Amino acid sequence: MKFARLASLALLTGTACTPLKMAVPADLATDTDVIQVTDRSRMTGALANESFKMAPYEVTNVDRKWNSSENRSVLVYSSSETKTGYSFTFKGPQGDAKAQCGSQSQENNTHVKGFDFTRSQDAIGCACEGAAASSKIQITATDGGNYGGQVTAHANNFTVTAVMKYENGMQAQNPVGYEFRGEKLIGAVEVANPGRLWLSKTLDDQTRADLACLAAGLLLYLPPKKDGMPAI
Repeated sequence: MKFARLASLALLTGTACTPLKMAVPADLATDTDVIQVTDRSRMTGALANESFKMAPYEVTNVDRKWNSSENRSVLVYSSSETKTGYSFTFKGPQGDAKAQCGSQSQENNTHVKGFDFTRSQDAIGCACEGAAASSKIQITATDGGNYGGQVTAHANNFTVTAVMKYENGMQAQNPVGYEFRGEKLIGAVEVANPGRLWLSKTLDDQTRADLACLAAGLLLYLPPKKDGMPAI
């Protein structure tokens, strides 16, 4: 009897430690390359090495210690608007790119059954600039509390939408991934550690790198209340 209880406890513990996966859109089941995120640490902050790989891409020099004197010319938000930020180096077959990301507070008002609710969320923006990638993303809260926005990748424009559901059907409180769409679904990123990246086989190498750099920024994003950064 004691053995049975221990076995049950071990089973429950193992299940609890298994991270929930993002619900993968059916559109990504075919004609896409799945890139696994590797060497990604669960540690964050000034003393942690947050570098990781998404073969053939690599993310290095992650810096969460910005100050107001730094050049933020590629940021989608002005210095006065930025609540928290980080930068990193994105390495690809074509060379390197400097990436910078920031967030700002945003209130989303929802009217339900005669009551008005105000929900505070964070808008997210990232920009990559260099030989490896030249792209920009801006995500804001949409009606209903979800996230959506626009992506510019060289001459291409796409939309981005947050995935708010796990593969077991459970609804998530925060985004567990993001989808990229043009005329059809062209890619997605799962942000839960360690993470995965899907890219359509129809995309050219440059667009793939542009989206991969932005996906890296979303993988590194942490809500301001969790990353310990002061308002900047």
